[in-house]
Amino acid sequence: MSPAHFIETPGTALGTTETTWVSSIPGNGVADADARRWKKKGAWRGAYFPKFNVTVAYHRPALLAKYQWGHDKFPNDTPFVFYHAGQQILPSLGLFDGFKVVLENMVSYIQKEVPGKTFKFWRLQSQRHFYGSEWNQNGSCLFSEALNENELDLWFDPSKNGVNKEARQIDHAIELTLKCTDIHSLGLTHLSDYRAHAHPSIWFGKKDANGNLGSELHALVPTWCS
Repeated sequence: MSPAHFIETPGTALGTTETTWVSSIPGNGVADADARRWKKKGAWRGAYFPKFNVTVAYHRPALLAKYQWGHDKFPNDTPFVFYHAGQQILPSLGLFDGFKVVLENMVSYIQKEVPGKTFKFWRLQSQRHFYGSEWNQNGSCLFSEALNENELDLWFDPSKNGVNKEARQIDHAIELTLKCTDIHSLGLTHLSDYRAHAHPSIWFGKKDANGNLGSELHALVPTWCS
């Protein structure tokens, strides 16, 4: 698929979910005709390529998925409780600081549990294109054409208080956390900045509804190869 076709055509998606990603691998005979799906207990999925004796694993940590970090999950009267070394962190952390704590612990866990010989990649987020609210809270995308280059910062740049600035803020936090580790940031979704539609799927088959198949585009997904 050409980049132009991807960003200009509503209904197209590229690597939206782990299921889509995994199901496409065994059919890719270009790399290895004998490739087969691989799944470890839990959320790990991937594929094994016997020709190269390589397993590509894809892990989606649900706690880091974007929908877990909405402002509605952090009410002032009953904030999330975070712990460090078994002790509650006080005062209570806000959304972004709490996210960084979870992120740091996730990275620390990967560094400790995943063998050093493994190549590790952390996929960054894609941008969302909603005004007013999230896709499931009456948010909407107002455009039928792809954004221009000079419009991107107006939408996404934190310094310009962009409408949907949080993805770049979070990606920046991820890249800072990955420094001094052997985990590489992987930015595959830059084309999504330009796309003409908010979500690339249809929810429950309704033509007038945006689905959440594309919500995984906004998740924080570490990927590793061994």
